[in-house]
Amino acid sequence: MQTQVAARRSADHAVVVQARQVYQQRLQTAQATYPNSIGYENHHFIPLYLGGANNGQTYRLPTAYHKAVTQQFRRAWPYGQGRRPTPQELRIPSPS
Repeated sequence: MQTQVAARRSADHAVVVQARQVYQQRLQTAQATYPNSIGYENHHFIPLYLGGANNGQTYRLPTAYHKAVTQQFRRAWPYGQGRRPTPQELRIPSPS
């Protein structure tokens, strides 16, 4: 049992390390793309234009990264499509 727990912790740690590396790479790309974007902004978990609540959950992100994330949402779901995506289309997990 202890071996399984240790293996699981090692796998979890590897996932965290990989996620941090990907984030750092994407942050550097965003900062290069938006060099004048300094500071931080709050990013709505579900963007307002896609039906997110104004007082909904937000995440504090570096401004350049927030702009990059927003552009990805706009590419996937441009303004004015006439309908909002379903949670499944946005890949939002349902509340437990």
